[in-house]
Amino acid sequence: MLFTKDVGEHWLSVEQVAQGVLLFELAGESDLTGDRLRRELEDALGTGVDAIVVDCSGLAFLETWTIDGLLSAKAALGERLAVVAPRGDVRRVLELIGLESMICVYETRAAALSALGVRA
Repeated sequence: MLFTKDVGEHWLSVEQVAQGVLLFELAGESDLTGDRLRRELEDALGTGVDAIVVDCSGLAFLETWTIDGLLSAKAALGERLAVVAPRGDVRRVLELIGLESMICVYETRAAALSALGVRA
């Protein structure tokens, strides 16, 4: 684990799951972790990371900082960005704003890692 930023029941963790592949995991409401996610994604992209998985399965709420971070990562990584968003409120927001058609969204972390060629 590279780090965990804990804000009570809301947290962001980053882990290197394979060479050049980072897993960002969010829990709680993204309005408390979204800005941090955006900054950490920018930092990771600056290091030349090859692929990123953002696991939103623990989120109860999705806001604009998180969406902005995902769009920036998509611009830099293209298909090497994978988002985990099972059915629910977060997935519905991604669908409503059209982000699901722009970013590779998966039901499970294993499916996202597999799509990037990483064994779960």
